[in-house]
Amino acid sequence: MNPAYSKYLLAADVILLIHFLFVAFVVLGFIFIWIGYFTKQKFARNAKFRICHIVTMGIVLCEPQ
Repeated sequence: MNPAYSKYLLAADVILLIHFLFVAFVVLGFIFIWIGYFTKQKFARNAKFRICHIVTMGIVLCEPQ
């Protein structure tokens, strides 16, 4: 296999992993916030977590179509 080609494959895999983790954080964060709210868990009121979550949702909202 061509070494340059394998670099592109690795880069594609890294981008895919980052994208998957980003989407998982947005979706699971939304679910965890609701679960935490109704079960009165502390993590649901963690300001840093909530701010990071709202910023990531804003990034998704601002992506070009």
